[in-house]
Amino acid sequence: MEIKRFDDFIICPIPAESELDQVEIEKIVAHTRNTWQHDRQNGEMRENTIQGKRAEIVIENILNDNSTSRFLAYDKIRRDNFNKHAPFDGIIYRKDISANILQSAIDKDGNPTFTKKKIGNLVPNVELEKVQAVATLVADLLDPNTRYFYVTELSQIQE
Repeated sequence: MEIKRFDDFIICPIPAESELDQVEIEKIVAHTRNTWQHDRQNGEMRENTIQGKRAEIVIENILNDNSTSRFLAYDKIRRDNFNKHAPFDGIIYRKDISANILQSAIDKDGNPTFTKKKIGNLVPNVELEKVQAVATLVADLLDPNTRYFYVTELSQIQE
């Protein structure tokens, strides 16, 4: 993939239709739930899926050519023959991480082996300083190779 750099930006071509697996796309559309956009019809889900697949190709190529990080799409490691809604899009990892560790990200049924609930549940009206203190303690305890994490439920924090 030929990319061009402009200051801090990378400009790259949009992957061609021929780079996409149309059979895979139709399977994904058939099993995609309307999780955050309600009432999407199949045509819109198909377009969204095509856009996502193109983005995966771009990210994978840019990371491969320009960093020590890699991207592995969930659809490349899933084990459900596309019969379920994908629980996540992919994994960004260091290139020296073993295939066994990557494969361990999903169980035998294709479900992720990690959830935000394993990290912890936030309670309403929690104090921001306490969340930050706990996050710092957890980060210091983790192995340097796994200390990158983020909190997704910040809506529960009252400043």
